[in-house]
Amino acid sequence: MTKTTNYQLNQWAKSDRIMMDDFNADNAKIDAALGEKCGIVFGSYIGNDAASQKIDLGFTPVVVLVYGAQTGVQDDGSYQFGGVAFTGMPAPGVEIVEGGFRVKKEGQYICVNGGNRTYYYIAFRV
Repeated sequence: MTKTTNYQLNQWAKSDRIMMDDFNADNAKIDAALGEKCGIVFGSYIGNDAASQKIDLGFTPVVVLVYGAQTGVQDDGSYQFGGVAFTGMPAPGVEIVEGGFRVKKEGQYICVNGGNRTYYYIAFRV
């Protein structure tokens, strides 16, 4: 049986018997390779109304976009329900920290960690 050049995946010929172990090993290699390359992670969290809350991602992103699920916006003109934070450039209520990002209550109009509210995020890594 031959193998692919980059990831050593099995290349079966018609005469080869396909084995479950070979197939599963190839899927594990593909999963690992995609996991290393994937630069965008989507998710959500529930606000807890605390002064701050860390959202653990398992990696430190370079950019995070947060927005409130109830409003679908970051800013409705009165209240801010999200923001975009960059490495070294926090947004009001959102900052990148080691292993994820932190959402904070900042004044009465920054609503990025409101109690029992759902927030969505998109995190980018290099």
